[in-house]
Amino acid sequence: ISEKMALASLVFIVVFSGKVLLTPLPPSSVPTPQMPNNVPMSGDVGINNPHRTPPPRAPPQYDLEHIYKLGYDDAHSGKEFGTSLPEEMIKYNAAQEEPLPTHDQYDDGNFEWAYNPPSPPPPKSKSSLGMGTMFSMFTLYRFGKDTVTSPDGSIVLDPAYVIAQLRNMEPWRLGLMGMSLYRVVSALSSLF
Repeated sequence: ISEKMALASLVFIVVFSGKVLLTPLPPSSVPTPQMPNNVPMSGDVGINNPHRTPPPRAPPQYDLEHIYKLGYDDAHSGKEFGTSLPEEMIKYNAAQEEPLPTHDQYDDGNFEWAYNPPSPPPPKSKSSLGMGTMFSMFTLYRFGKDTVTSPDGSIVLDPAYVIAQLRNMEPWRLGLMGMSLYRVVSALSSLF
């Protein structure tokens, strides 16, 4: 691919992404499928089937302020709840209270509960030489190599040179070397 092709592809992707992100979606309305009345359904013999149930009617819609005013007027005049409400409103009321079940239905007094506590978690098998220990060993190797290598690439094992290198090392490198050394020593001590 040439540089112009790559640039053209990038511009196309950016423009297309911008179009997708910035254009508003049109309001989508899912059309409900209309079933013809003369098509028999499974189990129906025909349109004049006496066992055929009519489709359920949608509950009537009322103005909330009007219904509230009817209830307020009922309460103000001392009438019973729902006296002035239309019958359809009471019939389709989804918030009607159901009678509470009797206590005998949920009588658990004679039931013997079997308590089975969960088993303890299995002990973790800790591998002392994991990836973290390997990274720590590699870090110690790199720092050690940098400490004993002179600028011309030769290895210098003179203790005065090594101490001078350690004193000139940045504090973050010394801290990282200390943590890596601790991790390697603790991993190796768990083996014995």
